[in-house]
Amino acid sequence: CGAVLTYDASAVFVNNVIAGNAAGVSGAVAMGPSASPTFVNTIIAFNSSGLFRPDGSQGVPTLQHNCVFGNTEYDFYNVTDPTGTDGNISANPRFVRVPDPGADGTWGSGDDNLGDVHLRPGSPCIDAGDNAYVFGEFDLDGYPRIMDGDGDAVAIVDMGAYEVQEYTIPGDLDGDGDVDADDRAVFLSTYGRCEGNPAFLPAVDYDGDGCITLPDYQAWLADYRAFNAPPPAVPPSGSANSGSIGSGHRVDPVGVKADVAPVGNLEVGDRAPRPRPQEGPRGAGD
Repeated sequence: CGAVLTYDASAVFVNNVIAGNAAGVSGAVAMGPSASPTFVNTIIAFNSSGLFRPDGSQGVPTLQHNCVFGNTEYDFYNVTDPTGTDGNISANPRFVRVPDPGADGTWGSGDDNLGDVHLRPGSPCIDAGDNAYVFGEFDLDGYPRIMDGDGDAVAIVDMGAYEVQEYTIPGDLDGDGDVDADDRAVFLSTYGRCEGNPAFLPAVDYDGDGCITLPDYQAWLADYRAFNAPPPAVPPSGSANSGSIGSGHRVDPVGVKADVAPVGNLEVGDRAPRPRPQEGPRGAGD
């Protein structure tokens, strides 16, 4: 068995991250035939397999406000998939760095990457938990638990072990409150770089694989487009013809216009910019 084995108990697991584990039967959670564990506000992701319950089991797990995603062999074995009910989701949690066994594919060897399971801006696990199950006032870092991490003025606990302390606009790489050409410039400055290179920026490594590559650019581009998307149509009369209606947009008597103009050729295809010639080929230490 992998990370968790609950045989006959009715254990309760709240605000945990179970990630990067591997085993022959269940990389993440193995339940005995009489076990009825409860998982709440927990992320179970990127293990060799997810939740395992043997055939003929009498115990039934309770799953509420969890994210189960990306487990290699299966997410659920002999467990009813709860996705879409009771606050359960199945989406990339967007860890800062995904745990990985390294090039040899074997945990416990010298090239293991233990990852960083703090949540990135825009993670679907932010403000997605259940406050009623929170134990204690602080997260694993010692920071306050139950914060408003998505900027909607409502404090809801995050899934996982670490609480996002303040809202950050997804894609705002320079921290100036919008997503525009300046953020693209930040992206270009680190594109093609890997961990160990001084120009590598963890905030730009969207997929958490340790290198800034095409998937990262596509993810940033999605954030750019989301921030600069046209707002809903405004009625031609009344007070709606003036005033602010959302981040990055304004309304004027002529009609709705985006404050932020398209950046270069960002809207033409999804190709990432090529690394600058002087960067040279990437290697394991880049």
